[in-house]
Amino acid sequence: MNELRPFFIRLSLLTLILAVIYFVSPAFRPQLLTHETFPVMLLMFFGLTAAFHYGLVRSGNKGNSAFVRYYMGATTLKLFFYMGVIIVYALFGGDNIRGFIMLFFILYLLYTSFEVSYVYRKLSGMKSVSDKAPDSENK
Repeated sequence: MNELRPFFIRLSLLTLILAVIYFVSPAFRPQLLTHETFPVMLLMFFGLTAAFHYGLVRSGNKGNSAFVRYYMGATTLKLFFYMGVIIVYALFGGDNIRGFIMLFFILYLLYTSFEVSYVYRKLSGMKSVSDKAPDSENK
């Protein structure tokens, strides 16, 4: 659980910063980037990113192949879920569909960039088992 705490703190901070920027800047924000569902989108991205990372850490504890399987499978499911949300809102959501899609895309890029950069930093700090093995060519 100690390895999850820094991620959740940073994720919460990202979400708080995005909320403050959105709610403090209505005079400076283009009308296209205004939508009444923004708080729900923010909570959805926060929750899915947190759940994805929790599963990623748990699968990483089971080994490299479990980690890769989980990462690929969960990423695919998230993409389909996000695509479904956009399609359902486009069909039944009503007004300002462009604003919804624009905000959704911006949040998707921000949260995905945050998630990938965090995982990449963690993985690049670890050495693989093959890096630790003695070199058989020098014998």
